[in-house]
Formats: sequence, C-alpha cells, structure tokens
Amino acid sequence: MNLLKTFLLLFTALALGCSTLSRQPDSSEKQSPSIKQAPSIEQPAVPNKSPSMGATNWTSLQDSDQFNAYRYGRFFLVELKQPHRVISTSAYNGGEKTDLKYLINHQSMEARADMRWVNRVLSNSKQQYQQLIADELALNPNELALMGTAANMQLLAHQQAVFQADDAGALIVDVYATAGVRGNAMRAGDPTRWYETPTGNKKHTLNQTETSQKNDMNGTINIMVLINQPVSSGAMNKLQIIATEAKSAALHELAISSRYSRHLATGTGTDQMIIASPLAPKNAFMLESGSGHLKLGELVGTAVRQAVKQALVWQNGLPAAEQANIFNALGRFGLNEKNFIERLSAYLPEPERQQASNNPYAFSHENRVVAAAYAFASVLDRFEYQTLTPHIQAETLRDFAAQAAVALSGRSDRYSEYWQQLQAPAPVNVTSEAAATELFIQALALGWLDKWPDHLLSPAISEHQKATGDKKANDHKKTIAFLHLDPQLGDLAGNTALLKQAMIQAAQAGADWILTPELALSGYRFTLAIGDDWIQPAPDRWTAELQQLADELDVVLFLSHVEQVNNGNKYNTLFVINRDGQIIGKHHKIQTIPVSEAWSTKGTKPQLVTVDEQQIGLLICADAYRPQHAQALKDAGAELIISSANWAPGDYGPGDSWRNRSKETDLPVFVNNRTGLEVRPEVDGKVSQFDLRQAISAVAYQGEHRVEHQSRHNSLLLVEWDFALQQLISQKSVELQP
Repeated sequence: MNLLKTFLLLFTALALGCSTLSRQPDSSEKQSPSIKQAPSIEQPAVPNKSPSMGATNWTSLQDSDQFNAYRYGRFFLVELKQPHRVISTSAYNGGEKTDLKYLINHQSMEARADMRWVNRVLSNSKQQYQQLIADELALNPNELALMGTAANMQLLAHQQAVFQADDAGALIVDVYATAGVRGNAMRAGDPTRWYETPTGNKKHTLNQTETSQKNDMNGTINIMVLINQPVSSGAMNKLQIIATEAKSAALHELAISSRYSRHLATGTGTDQMIIASPLAPKNAFMLESGSGHLKLGELVGTAVRQAVKQALVWQNGLPAAEQANIFNALGRFGLNEKNFIERLSAYLPEPERQQASNNPYAFSHENRVVAAAYAFASVLDRFEYQTLTPHIQAETLRDFAAQAAVALSGRSDRYSEYWQQLQAPAPVNVTSEAAATELFIQALALGWLDKWPDHLLSPAISEHQKATGDKKANDHKKTIAFLHLDPQLGDLAGNTALLKQAMIQAAQAGADWILTPELALSGYRFTLAIGDDWIQPAPDRWTAELQQLADELDVVLFLSHVEQVNNGNKYNTLFVINRDGQIIGKHHKIQTIPVSEAWSTKGTKPQLVTVDEQQIGLLICADAYRPQHAQALKDAGAELIISSANWAPGDYGPGDSWRNRSKETDLPVFVNNRTGLEVRPEVDGKVSQFDLRQAISAVAYQGEHRVEHQSRHNSLLLVEWDFALQQLISQKSVELQP
C-alpha cells in the first residue's frame, strides 16, 4: 500500500469518518446538519446494559449528580443520569443531540503500524462501526456519542474546575482528555495533499508552498467537557471555541511543533471533542454565554488546558521541564540531535571538537542556552510573520546569537566580540532550515571555546591526571560500589538525580567501579507509566548526564538503561562507561520477560568488555537463570561477571542462580539488585505493588555468596576485591545520604 495512503487510512480511522478511501457512500451515510437527528441504526440483539446496571468489570472514576464516569480496558464511558444537551464530533450521532445517554472515548488501535485494527474501522461504515462498539459494550448505538484514538485509556487525564458564588449554586466543569502529539501535531491551515469527494478522499499534486509529510503519523487529542449546569445551544458552541483555544494554549506552553510546517502546533489532524450539559427544566435558568469573560468560559478553558497538558505528560512523556532543550526550541527550524554535533564540529578545532562530541548534553540542556534558543526561535518567527522588517534581520539575529554564546561561556564581557565574530548573511533566509540556525550554531562554537580556553590548561596537571589515572586503571584491587536503590516508576529525571547522588557518595567513599540495578533510570515496568515512545538512540539526555559525571568523578559506571538502535529495535541494555565518560561496551538482555518486557527486543549473545585490564562478562537479571550465557562468557575469556538485576525473592526469584553460575564457571559474579515497592498501574485502573524490599545484591564465588546485601532504603554496598587472588578484602554498607 502506498505510504501516504496508509497515513491517510490511519487518520480516517482515528476520526471514524469513513470505511474506505474510495468507497461510494450510500444515501443513508450522508452527513446530516449538526443539529438534526442521525439516521437510525437497527437495535442491538443483546440486552441494553449500562455499566451501572449489569457490568461488573468497570472501574468507577466519578459519581456526580449528573453523570457516572467509568473505565474498562480500552474504553472510557460517561453515563448521563438525566437528559443532556450534547455537542460532539462523533462520526455517527455527531452535532447537537438531546437524546444521548452515553459518551465514549475509546482506544481503537495502537499508535504504530496497527493495520489489523485500523482495517476493523475502515472495513465498516460509520453506522456499522458504531454498532460494533455498542455491541461490545451492550449498549444502544443510537444513544451514544463516540470518539476514537490510539491513546491508552489508562493514561486518561481528569481536571475539575469549580466556581462557587454567594448567590448561585456551584458551577463545576469536569474535563477528561487523552492526548498524543508525537507524529500528528499540526497548525490549523498547514498544507495538505488531500481533499474529499463524493467517491472518497483524493490526493492532489504537491504545490510549492507545501512541506513534505513526516513519517510518524500517530497522535490525537480527545476532549470531553461535562458541565453541571444547563447551558444554551449557542453558549455550547461558544465553549467549543474556548476549549479549542485552551487545547492550543496547552500545546504552545509546551512549544509543540507542527509536523507539517515550521510553525508551532495548534492541535492534531484528528482531534475530537464532546461537550455536555444537563437540559434545563421548563422556564428554569440556563447559562446563556460561553464567553471567556465569564466564569463558565474561564473554567472550561482552565480545565481543558490543564487536562491536555496532563494527558501529554502521561501519553508522550511531555512535562514542561522535558521541553527545556535546544532541539525542542529550534527543531522546527532544522536543528536536531542527528545533525547538531556534525554542524557544530565544522566550527571547532581538535580537541574541542571531540570534547563537544562527548558532551552534547552540555549544549542541548544548559538552561541559559535553552533560554537563548527559545528567544532565537521567537525572533525567527517574527521575521517570518513579518512583524519585524527584513532590513534588520542580519543585525537582530547576530544580537540574539551573541547572547547564546554568552549563555554557554558565561562571559558577558565578551558579548561585543562575539557579535563581531558572527558571520550572518544579510538578509537571513528564515525559510531555509540550514540558514535559519547556522548562526546559532556558530555562536555556540564561540561560547564553547571560551568556556574551555586552552591557555588555562597546565601541562603539569595533565601529566598528574594521566599518571594517577593509569595507576588506578592498573591496580588489581578494586572497590566496587553497588547502588542498591529504589528507582521510581517512570520518573526519569528523579531517578537520574538519585543515581547522581549515589555516584558522588560512592566516589567519595573510594569506589573505582559503580554498578546499578536493572533499568535504574526508568523503573522496571516503566511502560505502564510512560510508555516507550521516549526511548532514543544512546546516549539519551539522562545517559549523557551520567557519562559526564563518570568523567568528573573518574569512575567506571555500569549503567542499566534502555536504548533504540538504528533499525528501530529497543533493548534493555547494560552500558559500560569508562573514566572519560565514553561508552566502551554494552550488553542487550537476552532472557527478556514476556509482557513485562514486551517493548524490548531480545539480545543475541552475552557481551565481553575490557575494563582496567579485566575481561568482564555482562549479564542482565534473568540472563543468569540458566547456565549457557555465563558459560559462553567463560569460554570467551571472561575473568568475572557483572549483572544488573530487578529480581525479587520468591517462587520466581533468583534462587541459587548466582551461586550456581559462579561454581560452574569458577568466576566471581557481581550482582547489583534493587529495593523498594514498585507501584504499578494496572489495565483495570487499579494498582499493584512489586515488592523488592527483601531482594539482595550479592557477590557469588565458587558456589557461595561471599557478600549479601539487603536494605529497605536507598543504600550503597562497597566491596573491595582482589582480582589477582580472587578474594574479598572488605565490605561495607551505608545508607544513601540525603
């Protein structure tokens, strides 16, 4: 199937708008005016059972005087307790209705390449698909409005806004939202190749103003607004505008870029909405205005904006702090992680070029540099939108680029020199991706050279560092720190900070090598909290931070984290980072666990790496369960084995695995396990706890645990080992200092 046609099929399926691209609609499917009744669907053969009347596997999320809200697997459902005025984008039963009983948001497919479920939507007409969903839920299809998405209903966001006046009852607005923008974010009015005809959607020739479409097309924002007081028809329509503006405000706060143009996004191409308020009894008061100048408009705007932002945090991992990087600021102008170092290197000599290449995070996430990047992007926008006259482009862009150099170097006294050194074409072609950001990259190169000036390096200091480093590397006695930690599920930033704290304390205690538990930065079942769309090629920003710290502390770090490789496969990986902060080896987990690690591709064989003249075999957790992988490392010349683990005791625990592997191979086995309660959201809306508070980190040799460590708190195990004699010298455990 043509790739673009596949993308359009996905859009169509998400919006539930038609069954195929070229199918001729019959007369019963023609779109009716928004306030008229949709054609009737034949009643379902199954009894009409609402969640409150018969189902036992629905989770109740809210019970108000006007409605009940439930979640069940792929479905979020609101059951209206009284007649409501409903305005919706539902492909069937859409427009304005007063006879609906159920409002539904559902996950109709997974986000990527899920053509089986896409085809389930497309192979049916709008009425037929509505019937399928109604049958699945045992509901009357004529009584429900439906939204569809690839977003997970377990990541549904809820925000409530309340206004209590002295002379009126409480005004309450509840907003439920799911949101994803990774692939389908767009600005209203972005160019498209497609148009609708009586026989289906067709593609026209790419015109000169269009940009090429991107390859990843998942993403939809679905919003459900529930108001506890009657609202007039006109006011409801006004609230649609308010809610749409609030959604766009959320995207602007996060600086989400369009995937189809160089502008900031206002939504996605498949967004849907439902707004509902109870019908007013005869002659009763109803709210007549949805104006943003009145409290109703304020509450809707606030709750929608907050719910959309919260949903994006959960579905796409997009808290505001995560947007603080230069690629988010200037990515829509062509600055990205893939080409940044290559473009920067053109302006740097060696060894600064290599220094920059080893430390990309020092550029991309330095807060003052990020602030300068957002300012630079804003100025580029002003020139493109012709707010500013093009005659001042060259000078103005040099003004703001020079500030980026100051931000990186910290040398505000050098601002005028930076300005003079920057070479900007006049005028800059802001519609050219390369030209728009080249000046900014030049500025960062100038700032980097001033941050690390050669003349401050002392040859004597360099020789001392080299000598002490060589001695440390060649010493056969090593102090190995086991970071026996409690990483929090999905909290990448918090867990990185925890590891940094532990690494510093370990280095201060004399550690040469530092080990980490399995998936130390994300937590084990992280997909339940943040999905896996955030996984990037190594090193990602969190790994880069720890690389830099390993360099500063002069330690070797064995970091268990995730990575995505060039073919798109994702792996549970144990990285080895040397004292210069460079990744010198890695191992992909082979014995991945079904369901828990469904995101991870299996590794093919255990890996060997040389550290401080020691041949070290690498394993991860269940790789040690059976003997073949440890034996393969022994056969390859390993002198010891290091394993990260997330392995609780019990029926499925490690048992004697580490003892047996050490006895079979006659190699010491160093295992860094973890502690804590990993709280996991489940599919049914409940949570479960995975208890690792009694899990042990261990050193096994010749069939015995020479060291065991267990703690209910974050702690360090320090083991001094003589690799020449293969014997324990000392051990010490301490709690992690706050």
